[in-house]
Amino acid sequence: MKWMKLAGYFAIISFIIIFIFGLISFFQVSGFNFYKHLFKIIISFFLFLGFLTLGRFSKNKFLINIAWIILFLSLTTSVFSIIILTNPFILLYPVINFDISISLNTFLLILLPFGVMSIFNILLGVSLLNVKKVKFVKATGIFAIIIGIFYSIFYLILAPIALYSSETSWFHQFFSNSSIFIVEAVIITFFWAIFTFFESMMFFDASKNFEK
Repeated sequence: MKWMKLAGYFAIISFIIIFIFGLISFFQVSGFNFYKHLFKIIISFFLFLGFLTLGRFSKNKFLINIAWIILFLSLTTSVFSIIILTNPFILLYPVINFDISISLNTFLLILLPFGVMSIFNILLGVSLLNVKKVKFVKATGIFAIIIGIFYSIFYLILAPIALYSSETSWFHQFFSNSSIFIVEAVIITFFWAIFTFFESMMFFDASKNFEK
């Protein structure tokens, strides 16, 4: 089985669906987040096989290790997101203070997992920069780093500050405005689309070079 070539096709599918879900997020159509995370679970598995195969052929142990970690984190964040979507009032801690409990769950189930994954997305980009003799690999690595930095700032710095700041503060009110998440969705959709385009081209070229 030519796993990198297969990963290239799934990257193209991801490229198309990213635009679809980007439009859905922009127009605030409800009910699609559940299917988005189901799609993420499927696509993550095949892209993982592509990165794992690329790491083995290029003898890049760093890429192999990062691929395993990102697969685990991607599946974990997707499962957490599905749990929250199907059980929006789930509490990990006894309700001493309802608002505090919800805030803890938001941080532990959403911000922390996505924040940690963003860091490993940066490491994925760094590992790709060390791969040689594959076209588009540098561009893919650079955009992986850009996306990782954007998510790190959003999920590990800005969102936690807004979550735990006073409701009367301008920062909390700024993030309470749904428009900021529409802007975030548009920006990240743009960068993800570029990333998946270069990713698909990278996998096709790597398959041509290594998967004879």
